[in-house]
Amino acid sequence: MRKALPGKIILLCFFFPAVKVNAQFNTADSIALNTSITGIINFHNSILGENIHLYNGYENTGYNHLAIGHPYFLADELQNGTVFYDDTYYRNIPLLYDLVQDDVVILQYAVNKSTASDDYKKVMRQDLIKSKVGWFTMPGHEFVRLTEDSNAIGMPGGFYERMYNGKVKLLAKRSKKYVEEVKGQELERRYEQTNEYYIQQNGKYAIVHSAKFLPGILNDKKKELNNFYRNNRKKYKKNKEQLILEVVRYYDQLTTH
Repeated sequence: MRKALPGKIILLCFFFPAVKVNAQFNTADSIALNTSITGIINFHNSILGENIHLYNGYENTGYNHLAIGHPYFLADELQNGTVFYDDTYYRNIPLLYDLVQDDVVILQYAVNKSTASDDYKKVMRQDLIKSKVGWFTMPGHEFVRLTEDSNAIGMPGGFYERMYNGKVKLLAKRSKKYVEEVKGQELERRYEQTNEYYIQQNGKYAIVHSAKFLPGILNDKKKELNNFYRNNRKKYKKNKEQLILEVVRYYDQLTTH
């Protein structure tokens, strides 16, 4: 069972001084203690500021095994991004996107990732509550959360990168899995990434196995898209994802005029 972080209580423990408790308090002692507690709470709130409600997710325990690669999107280093969480917009949040668990991971509390120690950045992490994340961004990438698809094409719920957002939308479901494989006399551990692509048009989704299937999906411009695909497939031979994106962009151009 995942352990929820009590947010304010934990941080207060970092700053609350040890107090020797006597059997009886006089009025002055009570006032002093209440003033001290109030000061600590105000200090706590000033640190978290407008992000105070962001730090209410689950403890992130990380990954213990050594492996080739890492479980995160693009890099295993925190990157500043934005999050729409619990109907609130947060910006400049140090975060990671865990592709194995499909979780958004943030650095706990309002700590600047450039000044936090390496140990802090590795240990003091939390997973946001997935159902409260509407969308998030990382440099050059935007992700939205979709509930499980209802039109029976097998789209899983979770986070999707919105690669193109025009008349039609191109989405990518990115995921990783941890693999152990015996090679010779050694056990190789690695993370393998898979990407699945979907087109959204008129409120419905269709899976895109490769760019050559797009003319059949966007069939009101089938002839033009077939020609575009044939003329560009060699150019993007080593980047099939880019070819899918270019075909979708071309379709939007055709339907705009």
